Amino acid sequence: MAKKSVRPLTQEEISKLLKIVEEARENDLTLYRKAKAILMRNQGKTLSEIASELGVTKQNVSYILKQFERDGIDGLLMKKR
Repeated sequence: MAKKSVRPLTQEEISKLLKIVEEARENDLTLYRKAKAILMRNQGKTLSEIASELGVTKQNVSYILKQFERDGIDGLLMKKR
């Protein structure tokens, strides 16, 4: 099975994601997990490692990565309704 990966992040994206992680840690756990998952994947962590560290399923991590690939950082910020 091919390893799912996030496209290489730009320095600007890394900076934005780090800011989101810092700001969302206390007040938006979902957004924190999404940003952290993308950063961890960019560092070469496996889906299992990310899921374990963030307390979510591998399927959830996969969904987050697909959402980011499709919609970028703005897609992470949109509220689901």
